[in-house]
Amino acid sequence: MIDKKKIDSMSTKILLIEDDPTCADTIQDRIYRELPDICITHYITLIDAVNDIESHPQRYYTLIILNLNLPDVQGIDRLYAADAHVNILAIANINRPTAYKEAIRCGIRTH
Repeated sequence: MIDKKKIDSMSTKILLIEDDPTCADTIQDRIYRELPDICITHYITLIDAVNDIESHPQRYYTLIILNLNLPDVQGIDRLYAADAHVNILAIANINRPTAYKEAIRCGIRTH
């Protein structure tokens, strides 16, 4: 459950990087159910998300939700370099230790 008192949903922006439409819809629906006014930007590829961050440095994301199973997930270091202050929540339905190690090496603190 989300503590709504601690979140200003009008200023909170979430970047969702997920290539599976069903998963993306489920994640967004769950967040909107708790925080209907929150702003979620969705990209299918990591490179598109990084390009967005790099081309709009004034846009501040509070949280990035990243699927570690993306085909282009090797660009995590570029994502973290583009927005090093942001919290990144890594999600995956895989058992690929190298992906987790790469994510942690690039700055993701937990997964």
